[in-house]
Amino acid sequence: EFLQLENNEKIEALYYGVVIPDEKVNQLQGVLHADLSSISFGSGMAQTWSQLNTNAMKMTSFSHSHIQGEINMSQTGVVVFSMPFDDGWHVYVDGVEKDLLLVDLGFTGVKVEAGAHRIELKYEPLFSKSGWIVFGIGAVLFLFLLVRKVKLFPIASTT
Repeated sequence: EFLQLENNEKIEALYYGVVIPDEKVNQLQGVLHADLSSISFGSGMAQTWSQLNTNAMKMTSFSHSHIQGEINMSQTGVVVFSMPFDDGWHVYVDGVEKDLLLVDLGFTGVKVEAGAHRIELKYEPLFSKSGWIVFGIGAVLFLFLLVRKVKLFPIASTT
């Protein structure tokens, strides 16, 4: 439905809801589904922006790989983060890991129930853990070979 809209309508429609792939609709049980035909394009944006601002997440901590914030949702919905979707991000709502959603054709989102919540995003590059494991194995192997070499060829002392 979204792809059928004119470009300026697409931009405005994103203020009224999120766009998700059709196969992910089942992950948003309990979230109101927007009806694009009910949107009056070109009017009422100031009120929509004001409403979105009251439901915005207030960031309490920010770094390149760790974001924390608080939000009070008036109803169950999707919190959208204006950063590209990346499987390296992990999101926690009130300390419980939740599934990340690909929303708005490339951004990151998470389903959040109504009420006050603490949201935390942590970034860990894919293969980071496996990279450290390979490094550890290599370091142990290097030390083993180094010790063996020292035993095979001891340094002669001159007296």
